Amino acid sequence: MDIRLEGTITATSAISVSRADARDRDKGVVMQRIMEAGTATFRPVIAGETIKGALRAAANRAVLARLGTRYDRILPLYRNMIGGIKGRAKQEPIDILKIRGLRSANPIASLFGLAEPMWIQGHLQVQWAIPRTDDCIAEIGAGARRDPATVDPTAFDALEPSEQTKYFAYQGTTREVSEIRGRRTAIKREIAKIRSKDVAEPGDAARIEQLAMEDKVLDVQIGTLRSDQDIAETVGRPLGTRKAIAAGTVMDHALILTGDDVSDVEVGLLLATLEEMSEECRIGGGRSAGHGFFEADYDVKIRDRKGAPWHSPGRLKLGAFKLEIPSDPLLERARRAFEQALSDPAANGIDVMFGGPAAEPVEAAAQIEEVA
Repeated sequence: MDIRLEGTITATSAISVSRADARDRDKGVVMQRIMEAGTATFRPVIAGETIKGALRAAANRAVLARLGTRYDRILPLYRNMIGGIKGRAKQEPIDILKIRGLRSANPIASLFGLAEPMWIQGHLQVQWAIPRTDDCIAEIGAGARRDPATVDPTAFDALEPSEQTKYFAYQGTTREVSEIRGRRTAIKREIAKIRSKDVAEPGDAARIEQLAMEDKVLDVQIGTLRSDQDIAETVGRPLGTRKAIAAGTVMDHALILTGDDVSDVEVGLLLATLEEMSEECRIGGGRSAGHGFFEADYDVKIRDRKGAPWHSPGRLKLGAFKLEIPSDPLLERARRAFEQALSDPAANGIDVMFGGPAAEPVEAAAQIEEVA
């Protein structure tokens, strides 16, 4: 069975996603070169691997919930969650019969792919979500962290009287530390100005030495002030900002599940995965600040086998606590196949734990250190 979900993802809140190696000014978005009518533009996108990772995690939750179990070893978790530990020495050569057996036993591996113990191409293709406009970047996180005891009288009243006295002392200390730091900054600027002269003047060296000594004295004063207080740093500070795909941005996107041996169980797992995703329907970072929510609206195209005609039973809509799946005999067949397979995994040849000796978690931990 093949299925295509083609449509849009709409950001219902700011979506912040970035690569691990992103520079500070690029954090929150992944820029991709897009060709339109022969013209190249750069747009923020949600990478297919980012969406696939969220789907894969949801698939694991869906399967474990139905099995009523947890992973008893760490290596199967890595294989199902991230495809395994790439670079393991025991990666097996490609064996068609073994691959077919593993696909049949583990729908997670068949749907999303594996890197080890053998390489398996996942049947699910997750395309990049590409905004329809390049004017869709927002700055999030702007503002400042404020001292609650200053802005909220009830917070100050919650302190014991002895701590209120300490708080007033703390305010005086932080002001004094701030003033000393200002003097140190002025000293450093004067030293830099003297050193930048094309020709040194008499007394410059002595002045630099005098300023350096004053700076050391001020540094000692700051250390003394800090040691006398529980807190000697300013609580109120500006918050860092990051980029994000703005709320309301509409992005073209598609999920394509196709292959010569896609099983009904895999299609059923995809439906269960989307159901699990609907519990929250979020992606990316900044979740504690309410970021990452999205909705999806796909046109569903499905066919029973290669060469059979495609038909469209309707639209699939996904959102937070919302999932609408069109009624279709093939989809119902897939849903029943998945639920039946996991209702009695041993009888139906389902094994998402990969088997293997109990020593594998130790080996996995060693491989993590090597990869890191």
